[in-house]
Amino acid sequence: KDAVIGAIDNVTLFQLEAAVARILSNISISCVGNIDNVPSRSEIHNWISPSTTIHDLSTSPLPSSNNDRLDPELITTPEKRPLYPDVIRNIYSRDSPLVQEQLTKLPSGLIVASSMHNELHNNVYLALTYRAGARYESGSKQKGLAFLVSKILSINAKGIGSESGQPGSKFVGMAPQITPDFLTMRVTVPRKKSMLALEYLGRIATLKDWELNELIKEVADGGGAPPPARLIVEYVRRAAYGNGPLANTLREKISLLRHTDEDVRNFAATHMVASNAVLYAINFDHDELCKFGEEYIPTSKVPTPRAPPSPYVGGEVEHKKQFESVYVCIAGAGAALEDVQACATQAVLMAWLGKQVARPDKNVLNQGRLVGVAKWFNTPSSVTCSAMYFEGEGLIQFNIEATPSCVRSMARDVVNILKNFKVDDFEISKNRAKHNILRAEDSRQARFAAVERTIQIFTGVEKDAVLKAIDNVTASQLEAAVERILSNISIGCIGNIDNVPYREEIQSWVK
Repeated sequence: KDAVIGAIDNVTLFQLEAAVARILSNISISCVGNIDNVPSRSEIHNWISPSTTIHDLSTSPLPSSNNDRLDPELITTPEKRPLYPDVIRNIYSRDSPLVQEQLTKLPSGLIVASSMHNELHNNVYLALTYRAGARYESGSKQKGLAFLVSKILSINAKGIGSESGQPGSKFVGMAPQITPDFLTMRVTVPRKKSMLALEYLGRIATLKDWELNELIKEVADGGGAPPPARLIVEYVRRAAYGNGPLANTLREKISLLRHTDEDVRNFAATHMVASNAVLYAINFDHDELCKFGEEYIPTSKVPTPRAPPSPYVGGEVEHKKQFESVYVCIAGAGAALEDVQACATQAVLMAWLGKQVARPDKNVLNQGRLVGVAKWFNTPSSVTCSAMYFEGEGLIQFNIEATPSCVRSMARDVVNILKNFKVDDFEISKNRAKHNILRAEDSRQARFAAVERTIQIFTGVEKDAVLKAIDNVTASQLEAAVERILSNISIGCIGNIDNVPYREEIQSWVK
């Protein structure tokens, strides 16, 4: 009884500073309502720096007869005391890098990079990314080959996860992921078992000759068609790029048995080599990472192919299915992955457009000019704006899910919003774009941050470059982006598509 009251006399300034440091080192935030101007968690963390000072923690005199007690002058005179020592910041900080990113290009051409962070679970995150996505398939004979390789690697990862004794554990994660440009393998393990990360990564990436035929059959026999919301993204990409390499499939179920073990080996020997890769680690020794890259990532004397051109052409792909809803994706040419200013402009435009979801089972904040497109219908419906980024190309798309009776009106509303585009609420849209990026970073886990950084290194884009470029976006850049979208529309649709407007009809609405 009264223990806390008695202990107050023994409180020291250092203890108070440590308590404040702990609060500020890892902020949580929740908000409800019109949150456009609410700072994101990352922004709040950015306000905190080692030079921040204690401001008027006490306005009343405190007893100072004991040297260990708090001196009110030290508290109320902020310029005399830093908020907390760097040591305390390092103990508690989760997000700030402790060691600056290191980057080494090995003689083999492999780029090795790493950074150290204070993470809550002290995990190691590895990502090995190759320029080996679906766009690198050459000709119809290789169609689906990159997808097949990613599935083989996925089976390898599941097998290793079972052996580890922790399948599905949040502390052990292994999975490949594929895009039109890149094939990535990522591994997550506890830091105290850091060397296992390299072992797992090496085993996932190994395509064993004696297992390939069985693995190809296993991939071909397993799995079903992706859900329509994913298929529609495939369709609109195929529509946008016609017969170009960026139209090569990633998700649609295709015949995989036509590929042999030799096809897989040849693809890996051409594309999955050191000169075509970036190896990135968070919370792992950089020198050990370089040694692994030198010893285990295959090399090639043949120059690796660069991204084959795949210009935007515009088109239409549809698939009639008996669904209750119809899924439509209207798209136009967008920002390329390496074009920082175009990506920043597109981020502001997407913030201005926003989204509208009218579904009783979805608790979604609707905002932007798309609000109202779906709300007039008494049926579940939604329209959202998203983007796909590729090397040299990009897509901005409007994803509509609606009943067949509503879809035409919703598509026309989307086109009218773009057609009548007018730059207003400019600064609000910029701030919202920044918040969207920062909130997305808050929600992403570190294993995906490692993957994202490998892609940034490939394209020569600095971390946070798009965020910084938003301040330089002009009204004329936004207008040019909208004009580019409307100049050549692409459309993909699946479901009961009888009431979906044709591409030619949509283009006529623009005129």
